[in-house]
Amino acid sequence: MKSFLEFLYNIKFDMQTIGIQKDLLLAALIGVVANLPKEVKSNFQQAVHIIVGTLLSTILTPTFMSLTEQIFNVKLPTQSGYGIAALIGIIGVNSIKKIIISKLTSKKTDDSGDDKESK
Repeated sequence: MKSFLEFLYNIKFDMQTIGIQKDLLLAALIGVVANLPKEVKSNFQQAVHIIVGTLLSTILTPTFMSLTEQIFNVKLPTQSGYGIAALIGIIGVNSIKKIIISKLTSKKTDDSGDDKESK
């Protein structure tokens, strides 16, 4: 057990090799903190919301950047990722999920309604 703990202690975590940028995490954190839900009163729930929101905002940032580049046929500078991460945090991951689900379900309900009218 002691050798295992020494092994874990000797691991050096370099942020660049992991692929996590401190500035991107900070921008996502600022966005998430700016949009904390008022109904969450527990410190633990707030901490979980901040951690999960920050990580998801950081993970979703490259996806939104590549989608924007493909849709508008432009090349975004890497610094724009900080603004996008903050915007994702401000908008909120739950809001984005609701928008996507409402779009997907509205298409399904419209299609099923057309089928009923044609029969």
